[in-house]
Amino acid sequence: MTAVARLIRGVALALVVTAIVTTPAAAQKLGWSGSAEGSGSIFFGNTSQWLIAAHTNGTHVDSSLEVHGEARAAYAKSKTDSGTSVLSSRSWMASFGLDYHPFDRLSPFFSGSIESSFEQRIHRRYSAGLGTKLIIAHDSLTNFDLSLAVLGERTEATDPSVDLGVPASRVRYSWRIRAERRLAERIKISHSTLYQPSAAEMSVFTLNSSTSLGIDLNSTLTLTFTAEDNYDSEARSRGARNNNNGRLLLGLRASY
Repeated sequence: MTAVARLIRGVALALVVTAIVTTPAAAQKLGWSGSAEGSGSIFFGNTSQWLIAAHTNGTHVDSSLEVHGEARAAYAKSKTDSGTSVLSSRSWMASFGLDYHPFDRLSPFFSGSIESSFEQRIHRRYSAGLGTKLIIAHDSLTNFDLSLAVLGERTEATDPSVDLGVPASRVRYSWRIRAERRLAERIKISHSTLYQPSAAEMSVFTLNSSTSLGIDLNSTLTLTFTAEDNYDSEARSRGARNNNNGRLLLGLRASY
């Protein structure tokens, strides 16, 4: 599937999730909120592999500023035909952001992140930049927003001898679409697509999407089913087996 097709699929899914509703922005929950989630998947028989993942985030909101942070990590091993266990996935990411006047329809923001990925052969990737978020829908049933930002980025390959033919530091555009829709009292679906092309060469890009179905077990715990798809156009040139990396996860999330 091409990058354009992936982007169209993400946008279409987000529009379906929001049921094409555009309602006025509503008041958000003030103070602290957050969640912690553990998830995993396992294969056995002809294919033997297990994966565990963790995700946590926290947010503080008042009338003029929203501060939020997020961290993700994943680790997986699989068995070869000879019975040897090998590392197949090891990745982590941490991000931080500030949104000015988060209740407004348009709100400027700052964001920064650092990440590492064994499967995409990224030793470290740092990025930071400024952008604007447009809230299209926000009420008790639906959240839908679009963001546009300009980022400065530096990527260090796992193998320092790799020469990609492009600078390690670059400027990227960042386009993000996020949508949430409560389908029933205890069921909610959410989607996020993040497309980040190089400002100098649009064929150099990353495209990350995540779709999650949550079923509330009680006021705190939620059972989650998540599909993630991450694409980096330069992963193979850094030594990865494929530019694309996807996974399906079953998890449990605790919210506060």
